[in-house]
Amino acid sequence: MTVLSKTLPFSCYELGHCWEPVCSKASFEICIISFIESCKIYGVVYLASESLWNTAKEYGYARPIPQGEILVFAGAMTILGYYFRSEKPLSRMINTILQFILGLGESGYMVQSRQASVASLSGTPCTKDLSWREKLVELFRTKHATCPHERGCLLYFAKNACKGFINGFLLQLAVNVLPYLPRLIRTPSTVLKILRNHRNTEAGLFVAWFTCVFKSMCCVGRWWDGTEYPYHGALAGALSAFGMYFYSAPSLASYILWKTFEGLYENGCNAGYLPRIPGSVEFLYCLSTGYLFHTCIIDCRNLKPSYRRFLGQLTWQRIFQYNRHLLNPYGFESGKGFEDYWPNYDLTKVSEAVKVMGP
Repeated sequence: MTVLSKTLPFSCYELGHCWEPVCSKASFEICIISFIESCKIYGVVYLASESLWNTAKEYGYARPIPQGEILVFAGAMTILGYYFRSEKPLSRMINTILQFILGLGESGYMVQSRQASVASLSGTPCTKDLSWREKLVELFRTKHATCPHERGCLLYFAKNACKGFINGFLLQLAVNVLPYLPRLIRTPSTVLKILRNHRNTEAGLFVAWFTCVFKSMCCVGRWWDGTEYPYHGALAGALSAFGMYFYSAPSLASYILWKTFEGLYENGCNAGYLPRIPGSVEFLYCLSTGYLFHTCIIDCRNLKPSYRRFLGQLTWQRIFQYNRHLLNPYGFESGKGFEDYWPNYDLTKVSEAVKVMGP
């Protein structure tokens, strides 16, 4: 911000740290505040790509893609689905999450275990020699020898669809209830409003589609090839991702995409195909956080409310005390949303031009 103030005809006090005229005091204050808040906040801030995309759309650098998050999610799940059913998962954390959602039965470790046990049995029917019509009939009648479920595949599909819908509905319901807990004690009738929230149903449909289609495609692959292959997981992941049609979640798609890139990079480094860059995680964290701050100052509208709350918490709301109106004449719309705000300056330390612009 100091560099920007050298370009514009305003001091950094007039434009940036409007709550404190002395640069060193303002910097030290923000440093202490950020340290305190950083001790409370855990997790990784990825390159909030969503904000970058929103900014590119706002200024005409990119065209919006209707429901583009589905394509992003499908691409990531194609890779993650393949590795989920392989011996070595791409990301241990993502693999654990998928095991929690999809169960251990379809994971790569269990696939290898089942293949070993089936291979040791004599007289196992070879479904690969059946015609596609016969395979389709058997798919609806019974289960494959390597299927992890006990009863027929059709019942397996229906069971996962129902279970997925209930889990998704309850999970979204819990997310909706938490912010209203104090109000629920005073007005219990608010429960009905929360229950009727359409996002509950959408989340249920998303999880139902995701779990049912993924497991169903794994069953289809077993019947089609007579055994299990990792590529079944790739196809299952791609098709299951279209459940996001019911429940739009760009942040989830972006997070999964970057975790996939992270896993691919890590595997490439371990295999010796890619160089391991020292401090790359720290650099990515700094770049991501810096971009969020930049976007919050230049055009706060392109940030999600959760990101704005994060930056506000991180700086004890100092980030919203910038004088964004001074940037409006330079092609930005930074002042939108802050029309009624003007810093409480020490008038002895600001220029006459800024005094004239004030309320």
